[in-house]
Amino acid sequence: GNNINPYSTAVENNHHFSAAWNSAGLPLLDNTVERVSAAAGLRGRIGSRFNYDVKGGWLLNGSAPLDAFRAGMPAMGFARWQCAFASLRVGLDTAPVDVNAYLDYKWTDVFEKGLEAFEPSRLNGGLSVVYNWNRRIFAGIRCDGAVNRRGYVRDGENLLETLIPWYLDLGLDAEYRFSRGVSLWLRAGNLMNQTIQRHPGYSEHGVSCTVGISFEL
Repeated sequence: GNNINPYSTAVENNHHFSAAWNSAGLPLLDNTVERVSAAAGLRGRIGSRFNYDVKGGWLLNGSAPLDAFRAGMPAMGFARWQCAFASLRVGLDTAPVDVNAYLDYKWTDVFEKGLEAFEPSRLNGGLSVVYNWNRRIFAGIRCDGAVNRRGYVRDGENLLETLIPWYLDLGLDAEYRFSRGVSLWLRAGNLMNQTIQRHPGYSEHGVSCTVGISFEL
């Protein structure tokens, strides 16, 4: 396949992404080229409450984007790299409790090739448990995490090995639905007070809390 990657897609994937690093005139518009992509999986249900989705595969990119860090700012680099991946999704609906979990493994040769970029996390996963009362009051707990990400950052003529540390994001969710289309919700995150770096160069510090109102038409 061959897909165009506009600047808007980079911002959508990482809202911290900035074109200001592009002092060298590097292209902000590039293509993702997949030379070979093969995957197989199995998806289904066991009984009426348990569902699963498991798959794995291999991907050879002729050119594909990677997180990078240049001129002191987050950037996007394109390179040739390959990836072997496996994923697992499971869900359990035992109303009034919903349980969902995922686990993703991804091996790439990004670090071994010495590319000026960060490899994706080899392993990341998460678990969420949500209780609802009469489809009006919802309360949940969730946990997401990822292992270290290795990469290289340029310092003059040298490439320095860099590590983005692992993280574990524990959070709580609550929602009250006034009607089918209007609800008030609260989302708290990073309750373990870690330094979380989902994207190179931008760290989340301390406990976070977001409150909002949703309108659905």
